[in-house]
Amino acid sequence: EKDELNIRVNKTVEYLNQFAKLSYKDSKALVEKLTKLKVPRLKEEHICKIVDVLPISIEELKSALQAYTITINNENLKKIVNSVKEFVKKI
Repeated sequence: EKDELNIRVNKTVEYLNQFAKLSYKDSKALVEKLTKLKVPRLKEEHICKIVDVLPISIEELKSALQAYTITINNENLKKIVNSVKEFVKKI
């Protein structure tokens, strides 16, 4: 029973490591950077989604935000993507 638990814990840690791309510190810094962009209508929930997905192209960003009723102009889309790219380079 103990061995089975250890196997499950290890598999869970492996799974999380595949998806937890940024450290807490970097995630927080990216949230602050995206917030400071002051993109109209971009709310905290949108920023959290961006940090979760880490889109590095405008197409990926649009795809990540398609579930929301939000329109962002191309200039701001580029600013967001460029901000994300700075943090993705650290991974």
